[in-house]
Amino acid sequence: MIKISPVKCNGFKSRYYHFVVKDLLLTKFKTYLREIHDQPAKDRLKAYFTEDRIQKLVFSSARNLPKVINEIFIKFPEIADFYCPEIYLKGLVLGYTCSDIDDLELDNKNNIETLNKLYKTTRDDALNLLEHRPSKIISKRLNLSKVRRTATEKKNELKRLYNLKNGLAKRPTKGTDFPKWVANFHTVFDYNAMAKQFGYELSQLLDISVCPYCNQEDITTIHETDAEYRPAFDHFYPKSKFPFLATTLSNLIPAGERCNERYKAQSAMLSHENPYNKSISYEEPLFDFTTSAPSFYDKELQIKDVLVVVTDFNPDLTNNLELFKIEAVYNNKKFKNEFFKIRKCYNFLREQGNSGIDLNDLNSHNVDEIDHHFHVNLRVSPKTESMQKFKVDSLNKIAKSNFKMIK
Repeated sequence: MIKISPVKCNGFKSRYYHFVVKDLLLTKFKTYLREIHDQPAKDRLKAYFTEDRIQKLVFSSARNLPKVINEIFIKFPEIADFYCPEIYLKGLVLGYTCSDIDDLELDNKNNIETLNKLYKTTRDDALNLLEHRPSKIISKRLNLSKVRRTATEKKNELKRLYNLKNGLAKRPTKGTDFPKWVANFHTVFDYNAMAKQFGYELSQLLDISVCPYCNQEDITTIHETDAEYRPAFDHFYPKSKFPFLATTLSNLIPAGERCNERYKAQSAMLSHENPYNKSISYEEPLFDFTTSAPSFYDKELQIKDVLVVVTDFNPDLTNNLELFKIEAVYNNKKFKNEFFKIRKCYNFLREQGNSGIDLNDLNSHNVDEIDHHFHVNLRVSPKTESMQKFKVDSLNKIAKSNFKMIK
């Protein structure tokens, strides 16, 4: 994961404050409050979401966001239970997956017995949880009041509970019997209006053209007439679960489609690191390489003979690296081929008798010579060069060198 530098332009931040905080959020918040008839809830919201607090929320640092989430969810447990029920259900242990439930064919008597036992145990555990920490919203979302259910209904309920616990369930739509002030809370934090006003400018100021999650997908912002394009902003903490962070600058990550929509999707990210706050080591290796062949320099070596392994030098980022499937992605033939390109250059130089470059001490050569011979530009940042970390680690592995990435 590549480090992103927060926007430092005071002019931008001033305009962002006046439009997002004063013109957008405060206006929407006042309209939202006028429509609330639950006076105690209205008073709580008005007392907490002051202009000063909304401003701090919008400009909060990435390091502070977990604290912000915790504080708001403690102040407003209804919002937590409605938008992010997996937090409430964290302590509920489920002894099954949706696949397990799907595999229970109902024309088999043993399967029906298994289903009945599983449903009873799960329902009892969920009701016990609700008894110890009452929540009208979670109770409605679980919908466990009906005792008699058909086998098919039990299967559906077990899968629905699994999806709720694992953050895979969709938020209830309008027309449900949930408190209106809770269901409409997300409308205050209008990301689309913000993005229309500042999307391109923010993308340009962040100056990153490679996905920070994988350092592979291109996310270049294009400003040419009739060809305008900017990458989508991933909400590190999804706005569907944490709507109050929808316009928070440190929660907006320009990211590639694969990482954002496929791998990350709606993960709550509560046990992951934000790239504004932490990154992989630029000095220690991230990638290591193993081979079933006698050596990496064997002329008969094929791509399938080399395995890319993610090292454990970044323990804080283990969850990120697993979520974005970094090891699997870089074992793809297309990407692994970068290792072989560097290897090919190294073998050629070795066969030519080094050709003016000391292969036993590559670190003694300047970066221009390295770029010329191995096509690895050590002057560029991984923010702008695709697969830069992989290329540097590949060069160091093949040439037994010790080059570092620049930030």
